[in-house]
Amino acid sequence: MQSFKLIRIAAVFTGLLAIGHTLGAPWIPANSGMAAVIEQSMHAAHFNVMGSERSLWDFYVGFGASLSVYLATNAVVLWQLAAIAKADLGRARPMLFSFALSSIVASIVLFRFFFAAPIVLSLLATLCVVLALARRPRSASATVTQ
Repeated sequence: MQSFKLIRIAAVFTGLLAIGHTLGAPWIPANSGMAAVIEQSMHAAHFNVMGSERSLWDFYVGFGASLSVYLATNAVVLWQLAAIAKADLGRARPMLFSFALSSIVASIVLFRFFFAAPIVLSLLATLCVVLALARRPRSASATVTQ
């Protein structure tokens, strides 16, 4: 499969991660008594951080929302990177390497702390980026003659 197609597929998997993460908000199973107690405790625990009063809940929701934004941005950038890779894979390789490294580390974190759906989507996106990175760029003469 061509590199740009693999990158587009990785963008779709990353977009699905962003959608799932966003729809999962507020990221806590509030259907149990214990979860409700923990959520109430998070609302109650306040801290003054750099002149702003924040609760643990504020940090929890804020970090989750930030992650949704970053995942959506990664999906868009991967989609755009596919167009660059289609024209010149060699030019896209440094950015692909950064995405591959980031995806590998994120997959390890997900494996350690999360559950099947995000782990599978992250591994699939990582695999696509790594496979795209493993492809050889076409030579300049091959690009001109095609």
